[in-house]
Amino acid sequence: MRNVVLQSALDCGCRDKVHDALRELEDFERQRNVVKLLAAAREERRKIGLLTDMLSDFAEDDTVDEGVVETASLMFLDIAAAQEGSRILREARSFKTCK
Repeated sequence: MRNVVLQSALDCGCRDKVHDALRELEDFERQRNVVKLLAAAREERRKIGLLTDMLSDFAEDDTVDEGVVETASLMFLDIAAAQEGSRILREARSFKTCK
């Protein structure tokens, strides 16, 4: 889009203004994406906190209840899936550094 718009701007003054406006729009979009990604990462952190709290009860007793073991197993899977939070943060960092 940038190339099409800049090629259609005939005089240099107009081209510079369009270039600056597009750069500001790109910066705004980048920042908006970072904010969304950080919100998603915070949500992953919240989920991990809840799962960790729920799992703290699991380790308290030595009885083996199949339902409890299955539930704990699913919780550990959810925590493992939280690597998505790590991916989200890496992506947010790359948005901040690329210009």
